[in-house]
Amino acid sequence: PYELINTCIEDTLFEDLSSITNDFYVGYDVARKRDLSIISIFEKLGSVFYLRKIYELKNVKYSDQKSLISYILANPKCRRLAIDNTGIGNQMAEELKDEFGSRLVEPVTFTSKAKEEMAYKLLYAFQDKNIRIPDDELIKNDLHSVKRIATEVSNVIRFDVSRSETDGHADRFWSFALAVYAG
Repeated sequence: PYELINTCIEDTLFEDLSSITNDFYVGYDVARKRDLSIISIFEKLGSVFYLRKIYELKNVKYSDQKSLISYILANPKCRRLAIDNTGIGNQMAEELKDEFGSRLVEPVTFTSKAKEEMAYKLLYAFQDKNIRIPDDELIKNDLHSVKRIATEVSNVIRFDVSRSETDGHADRFWSFALAVYAG
């Protein structure tokens, strides 16, 4: 809910990665044309994740995305990347894991169980005030857009969201969830 999101608002963003002095964790929700590719970078201070940089990429070539994420992974403060390994993210995840190793790159397949685990980790980070994000309407709306749905027949938990031509498909939410998972 917005009320919970608003309790974790703080001016957190930095202009560039050189301003980050502690370890940071990265979430990368991969897309190309229909949705947004989002790379979020969270510096971890104690148990609190501070969003320091967010890259929102719309219709950016994979080679350009790979150059950017490789630049981020080469930073000595980068401790771990959790990357969407589902669908079109599979090749990017495989290439990055081959190049940077499994200690730095963790491909995450978006199964129902994995999405549930990540969504709850992100929720708990907000509930425990262990995350800080800027006062940005797109980010807040994206976080708020995800709805938990339990199917009637099998009681399986799903996380659903409406797709928007301009704002994607909760891409910021999943990138943040991946980053918190990585940390």
